[in-house]
Amino acid sequence: MPALEAYPFEADVSPSASGSGYASTFARAGFRVVARRTPTRPIMRYDFKQIADHRL
Repeated sequence: MPALEAYPFEADVSPSASGSGYASTFARAGFRVVARRTPTRPIMRYDFKQIADHRL
């Protein structure tokens, strides 16, 4: 299934997003956390199937 992944920072833990963005911004855009290897770097994914399902 096609998806887009992002590796943003958590704003409350890291004061600098250094070009990768903050997790809260991605969450507002519909991304969800799928894994977390370190406390400050969630792996977030946007599932394109969501878009297709809403269009039906």
